[in-house]
Amino acid sequence: MHSDRFYRISLRLLSLVLSAGMFIAGSSGYGQDLFNGTVNGASLGVGHSDVAMPHGALGAVSVGNPAGIGLIEGRSLEVGGLAILAHGSYTSATSTNSRLDPLLGLAPAVAFVSSVGRSPWRFAVSATPDVSLAANWYYYDAPGTAGVTYGYQQNKSSLLNERFALGVAHPLGKRLQIGGTFGVVYDSTTLIAPTIFQQQPVLKGLKTLLTMKTTGVGWNGSIGVIYTPTPKVHVGITYRTPTTINSTGTAVGNLSALLAALGLTGKFQPNFRYSSKFNYTLPQIGRAGMAWNASTKTKVFASVDFVGWGNAFDHLGLTVSEGTNADLNGLVGSNGFHDVIPLNWSNQAIVHIGVERAMTPNLTLRGGFVAGNNPVPAATLTPLTASITQASVAAGVGYHRSRYRLDAGYQAGLPHTASVGQSLLRAGEYNNSQTEISTQTLATTFAIVF
Repeated sequence: MHSDRFYRISLRLLSLVLSAGMFIAGSSGYGQDLFNGTVNGASLGVGHSDVAMPHGALGAVSVGNPAGIGLIEGRSLEVGGLAILAHGSYTSATSTNSRLDPLLGLAPAVAFVSSVGRSPWRFAVSATPDVSLAANWYYYDAPGTAGVTYGYQQNKSSLLNERFALGVAHPLGKRLQIGGTFGVVYDSTTLIAPTIFQQQPVLKGLKTLLTMKTTGVGWNGSIGVIYTPTPKVHVGITYRTPTTINSTGTAVGNLSALLAALGLTGKFQPNFRYSSKFNYTLPQIGRAGMAWNASTKTKVFASVDFVGWGNAFDHLGLTVSEGTNADLNGLVGSNGFHDVIPLNWSNQAIVHIGVERAMTPNLTLRGGFVAGNNPVPAATLTPLTASITQASVAAGVGYHRSRYRLDAGYQAGLPHTASVGQSLLRAGEYNNSQTEISTQTLATTFAIVF
């Protein structure tokens, strides 16, 4: 009776956190460091190297290994939170006083795992932040075509996602676990910045103040296996499909500085509003790794990720329609148009190494290191896409007692600087510029097994 009552309370808590996740996904940022992984303090503490032996439910259901669902005993409810802080600077010929908001975001996560009766099948339901990008800068808008500038401005860009997923795992013999997830991804995209049209035949090279907000839905799936050839060695492999997002919303803007530079103030309406469609793809991810029980108290983890940015972030496509500015419609020859923003990102390989040691029966300490190549080419780099962290160090601590477990992890994305010589983007505003980024991530997880 007590167990059934606790089960009902846990499901109510799960429902509340799922609702909170939907709300916060549309209103908060998630971070320059794209691969913080799941909101799991233990996983973060070992630098997300635990693909062969995921820590808990949240360590399995997102960018971890879904086969880990099958390793969780009993019913398990896990609730986590993530906070991301950043430091950054941007310098160019016209901007030396840039500012990056230090709090990039807060993100919640929850996962519940249970079996059905005495069946070997295990099932999971979860809400977790997906691969996302956010940046909120303030800096001087460099003069563009015809010397157009909008002065000191906010420059905000965010692709924020929350993934709602179902997972399943099943043993294949005594040494092999297989699992998978299917997830629906809710997207909220925001762009607030002086924006240069890139390829639209009439407008290319011209600049406007633009505020675009869209929301949409996509989906993805993952599959993973964990093989245990000996009691001391675990091998894990997992793959997650690309995620195609189709978002719709509005785009509003102001051409006042451009009209003033062209001597058209009072002759051309400065304000416009469009319905917008914004389509992009998040990359496929493959991971492989090993966990080694070096002793009864010490575990060592290592893994390698492959992230297919090359196919996913080649360009971004923006389509607008139902324009309200008659003058602009007449200039373009339509009440809508399509523009393409080049990105040309490269594929990324990321190496994770971690270790954890049980200091007492209840206390565990963790550490980790992460290194990967920068996927963003200098030719298309801007502060809004400066996901350039290449190395991180991690540490964590875990405490468990009876059915309860509390884990905390910290990861520092070490400072990295990227420089632009000749930019591929029009008007040359990012020529001879430099962007520096560092991040700090803190994750805590509370779990109950019952």
